[in-house]
Amino acid sequence: MTGLRVGVDTGGTFTDAVVADGKGGWRVHKLPSTPRKPDRAILAAATALAPPPNPSGRGSAGNLELVLGTTLATNALLTGKLGRVALVTTRGFADLLAIGRQDRDRLYCLEPRPVRPAQPRSRVVEAEERLDARGRVVTRLTPEECERIARKVAVMRPQAVAVAFLHSFRNPVHEIRLGRALRKLGVPVALSSEVAPEIREYERAATAWADASLAPVVGPALLSLDVSLKDGWGKGSQLKVMRSDGGTAGAREAALRPVHLAVSGPAGGLAAARTLAEARGDREILTLDMGGTSTDVALVGSGEPALAPVEVGGLPLLSRGLPLHSVGTGGGSLAGRDLGGALTVGPESAGARPGPACYGRGGGDPLSPTPTWPAAG
Repeated sequence: MTGLRVGVDTGGTFTDAVVADGKGGWRVHKLPSTPRKPDRAILAAATALAPPPNPSGRGSAGNLELVLGTTLATNALLTGKLGRVALVTTRGFADLLAIGRQDRDRLYCLEPRPVRPAQPRSRVVEAEERLDARGRVVTRLTPEECERIARKVAVMRPQAVAVAFLHSFRNPVHEIRLGRALRKLGVPVALSSEVAPEIREYERAATAWADASLAPVVGPALLSLDVSLKDGWGKGSQLKVMRSDGGTAGAREAALRPVHLAVSGPAGGLAAARTLAEARGDREILTLDMGGTSTDVALVGSGEPALAPVEVGGLPLLSRGLPLHSVGTGGGSLAGRDLGGALTVGPESAGARPGPACYGRGGGDPLSPTPTWPAAG
């Protein structure tokens, strides 16, 4: 493919773009993000560095390759601004996500409040089906039961559906059967046997739930960006989205499995830091990447880092990624007080609208900022 390659990193507060200047240096462009329509700021940043060709022939020559790192999924998981999801699980396991694990991060805390997916009990459907630990059918999922579940889910008007049946990592037959019925509803469906076919019921269910929750947030933005890219720079233009593991995926693949973008933006920063460290001859590095909404750190030794299960905001995901740790505290995080009067910071953020307080762009109550300036792009 001929043309330019532009790198863009978009977060909840700022969007940054970079392109090689052809002289051994770089040109960069920074502007506020547009959280409601992330593709607007991304396109504006790309246009500033590589203008699309117009009828007069002016602009960037050839097609454009846009390599995108984004904290869209990261910030959504940290702040809880996710899609409306219906969860379908085996009868008797409706409280699977609410119970989680009995781990205690703080041993001496008398009233621990572990992080749990915010899935209302009213949007959980139990299915008459059961597999044993070896994946053998104990209670068959009938076509009639699939139709009943689909009708019940339709009444909930979800934006996406997650399915997590007991032992489905051994045998996905029931999830696949129900998936066919649910996909007729016209919303994304995340099957745990496809998203995370691994042992550990809670983690597998949490991963499928996260994938479904992110689909209405991440998917439309990526697909819209892909269409705009091809319309503006040419049909041969490509959108490559950074995954949590440091690799890239096309727009449709990334939109189909958004849980693999949980630490997309931070993974790009870590990959760049490793490249620089290797050039310098450093054996071990500690990285810190602070954005407006989240902060990411990593300790990396020499050689290729081993991939590890991803955890974002205390939510364990069976999605492998670079060894990053993310917290919901960034440069634009909002401060407040809890019920006991203690200071708290985050995970809510001022984002791009109104933006961090140091920019003086308005906002009333720190916990309920009022946008007073127009979005960029």
